[in-house]
Amino acid sequence: MPELPFEMTVQYPLTAQAAGADYMFDLPNEPFSYLDFCLEGQADADVTKSLSIEDILSQIDLISIRLNGADIIALSGEEIAIYAMAVSGFVPILTFHDLTINQMFNLTIRIPFSRKAYDPKECYPATPSGSSQCRVQIIDAFTCLDNLSLEVVAARLPGANPKFVITQDRIMQTIGAIGQHDIPLTVQFPYAGLLMFSGAIPHGIAITSTIRYLSLFEDSDQIRLHEIPWQHLRNRLMELMRNFGWLREHVHKDIGESYAQGQLTSANISEDNNFWDHFAYVDFDPTLDYLHVMDINRTHSLIARLTSDVVGNVVFYPVIFRLTSDMVRR
Repeated sequence: MPELPFEMTVQYPLTAQAAGADYMFDLPNEPFSYLDFCLEGQADADVTKSLSIEDILSQIDLISIRLNGADIIALSGEEIAIYAMAVSGFVPILTFHDLTINQMFNLTIRIPFSRKAYDPKECYPATPSGSSQCRVQIIDAFTCLDNLSLEVVAARLPGANPKFVITQDRIMQTIGAIGQHDIPLTVQFPYAGLLMFSGAIPHGIAITSTIRYLSLFEDSDQIRLHEIPWQHLRNRLMELMRNFGWLREHVHKDIGESYAQGQLTSANISEDNNFWDHFAYVDFDPTLDYLHVMDINRTHSLIARLTSDVVGNVVFYPVIFRLTSDMVRR
């Protein structure tokens, strides 16, 4: 069998991150499948509960992948975690759950460039030296943690000759009134999927949602999604989030005290901020064979029509196939 080995290399060495930092580093010239961003640090002295994954990821304002000076992926830390789970099933890896005062942590998130890791037919292509870069922006003031460091590892695929690479777009709109709203989406590229964020979601005794129902229209013809309720759209994302349960970050700890019979020995239970619940996903190629891809190359308009019964922000993230031949064309 022909060999096409992958190689793991450190693309950005473990480096302390200053609040407000904004910097770039070069990406590999050879094809690569994904980038892993490994965060290290410790909970600060003001922590009153165990840190959550969201607490840590909120320290990253933006990570963007740039080709010839233009962003092809640009997401916050939280968005990257959701994006990776939707596109490739990669769940953030947190090594320590008992994140109380001064406790160390290590958290890894991933930016995938394919649905299947190490796929030589679908990955970031070889590019000229210096043309591909990664930009990292850290929040202006750290909250909940200290001594944050970052290391970036690339999964390179020397010799790969991919036809496609997975990238994303980002369309945000503020919904200021209840009712129907039409939001234009990207039409330049075929869709692998559509990730979305709803500012308000059903919670507690309220069943209202900024995206209550969603339909898609291609040149005025309704396609793929026909008045689909938010809960069903969210369930499609849950199917792709492997080992999702522990992300609720419910920690039980025996702290050495005496307990009455039947009393729970719970301590340091991080608050569930439910930021995962604000996202939903539709996979347009669930069989991973391009059979169901939403090809809109000849489309003049693609509209997301949502019905809102409460105001709030919505964000759509088209997950798109880009031809690598177009990306490196000069």
